Amino acid sequence: MTQVASNSHRIEINAPASTLIEQAFASLSAGSFGTLNVPTMNASLVNNGSQDSIFSWARRGHWDPGASPLRGYFYGCTHGGSSPDQNMNWVIRYEAESNAWVKETINQPAPYAQNGIHGYGHHALRQSDGRQFVRRRGDSTIYSRSRGGAWNTSSVPALPGTLFLEWNVGDAMEWYPDYNSGAGALIFASENSVYKWAPGDSSWTQLATGLGLASSDGPWICYNRADSRLYFGGGNTNNTIMRRIDPNGAIVARASTPFACGWSPTSKSTPCSSGLTGNRMFAINPSTHAIVEYNHSTNAWSGTIATSPFVPDSELYFFITIPNLGVIFHYISGNPNPWSTMQLWKR
Repeated sequence: MTQVASNSHRIEINAPASTLIEQAFASLSAGSFGTLNVPTMNASLVNNGSQDSIFSWARRGHWDPGASPLRGYFYGCTHGGSSPDQNMNWVIRYEAESNAWVKETINQPAPYAQNGIHGYGHHALRQSDGRQFVRRRGDSTIYSRSRGGAWNTSSVPALPGTLFLEWNVGDAMEWYPDYNSGAGALIFASENSVYKWAPGDSSWTQLATGLGLASSDGPWICYNRADSRLYFGGGNTNNTIMRRIDPNGAIVARASTPFACGWSPTSKSTPCSSGLTGNRMFAINPSTHAIVEYNHSTNAWSGTIATSPFVPDSELYFFITIPNLGVIFHYISGNPNPWSTMQLWKR
């Protein structure tokens, strides 16, 4: 493997096309879609034999570009209201060298008896060292672990008790590597407010409030690789608001998304930074399947750059951006193919 970019807070790895997923992307032309069969993605991996699954109201996973072998992660929760569904939450790990999804059964966050805990944006990953962070609905606790380590609740302080966490099912959490001159911080968007925690802090700090997100249920968050800035917005009332967080903590209004993003009664689209072609942030229209992208230089969203052959308006799917390769999607509902069919987009 060859290191192609490195600084104090971000690492990217460019590997030879030696694994099946790398070969699959290498066979695609820029802008095209494809598939890869991953046999271990099946019902037993995601739903424990019950009627619900950890894909419920899912959004996105994370790729760990510094891991060797290469790894991708998705943390999900169920939407079920009775045992055992209400207690289902775990991490599944994609292993590139074996083209397999694996259920991580050791040292998971403890079962949480809460009706409708959802997947949403409760998972973040620090790419410089692979540290992961997890929060669940109704819980102020932040679970964290180093790459290959055990989960703990001592690395990151709990969220402020003033937050109304019971119904904050769709809160957005992400690692911001460029915050504070590259020191980095964990960002949490909720209830029209934004909070940050940086290593060494004993508590969370509120950066801003009254941001017009309309509701705590459903905001999205995205680290845009094109300009190394963190963006967030949305909410569950068909909200198109978008904001940018600068490395000094300032929050700036940006162009509205062309359709409602996050979770809303008519939308389930989460902007995400693509893995290639300038790494611009993109979003998929859940009604038309049109893909648009954001140009930070002009502060404008494009017209349609591609049309997804998949069905992104289902609640049961997630995606992961892989630096220098593209984007992978997994669907349970709305997918005419078997669950094991991983969808690829080489952007």
